[in-house]
Amino acid sequence: MEAFQNAIIEYKDQIEMFSGVPRFSDVGVIFLDSVDMKLGMTPSPMACLDAIKAYLPELVLKKAQELVDEVGAMNPIIAGDPNSVEAYVTKKKVKDTASAGLEEYGNRQSYIRSLVNVMDDNAWVPGDQVKALMRMMKDTLASCETNVALADGKEEEETKKFSAYVTEEIPKALKKLGEVREQ
Repeated sequence: MEAFQNAIIEYKDQIEMFSGVPRFSDVGVIFLDSVDMKLGMTPSPMACLDAIKAYLPELVLKKAQELVDEVGAMNPIIAGDPNSVEAYVTKKKVKDTASAGLEEYGNRQSYIRSLVNVMDDNAWVPGDQVKALMRMMKDTLASCETNVALADGKEEEETKKFSAYVTEEIPKALKKLGEVREQ
């Protein structure tokens, strides 16, 4: 993040420094056009600034979409009501993964917000797609936190329910296993 901010400041300073150079200058037998000189500089501060301006929304979209996809895939599983032992085990694993990752998800969201803040600080309009994805990311993460809290609250009840089911099924499975061994 600091690299973007520092580069933007540096390029803006260079552009400001060059703004003091007159556009046209007559130097003896040579007539100079400073616009061509400024554009021909490698790297051109204006071109670099334009590249950052174009890249930041793409980076925001990429990072936000990755986060939304990752957390969004977990939300229905965590919020679901399992109807089998396998579904409960899956829900528990996904809930535990989400719970352990909440801080990381928040850090990733903060990084993405800071990229948008860099755009805002430079009066670069982020675009409707970025704005929509930022709202979606915020809602997805809020849902994840809510779903994890609700799943934590229902965990004891669900554990009792499915452990009773497993306890009932073990004698049946052992009986079938014994019958198979006898054959």
